[in-house]
Amino acid sequence: GGMMTQMLLSDDVTGMEAEMWMTSLALIQAPTSGMLEAVKPLLTNKKLSDGAMLPVSTLVNHFCGQHAQCESHAAVQAVIDTLEEVIGSSCYVNKKNLDNVLLALRAIGNAGHVSSSASVLNKCMTRTKNPMEV
Repeated sequence: GGMMTQMLLSDDVTGMEAEMWMTSLALIQAPTSGMLEAVKPLLTNKKLSDGAMLPVSTLVNHFCGQHAQCESHAAVQAVIDTLEEVIGSSCYVNKKNLDNVLLALRAIGNAGHVSSSASVLNKCMTRTKNPMEV
């Protein structure tokens, strides 16, 4: 995870190859908390974050499937916190951020086992000015 992340962040791997590398993250069936820590920077990189959200959240899902109380792991919480930052604490959605917010919402759903996101998700559902897709 670490070397792969570094190569993606430094543009040593780009385009279709970078997409394939990120997609392959979802195939890791027994990720470690160290792997989650290693790939978290992909979520904050402007060029890579859209393509990283779902594969990284799948890693969280696989990790949580093997670890009871997975939400208490710092690595899981760090990934979820980063996804929640994309949504924002009040879930204000407009034309500019709609695609990113929808992707982050999907990623949180994909991660599963994350009751800590309930308040943010509730704001997204109850905020009447948000577009219907949210």
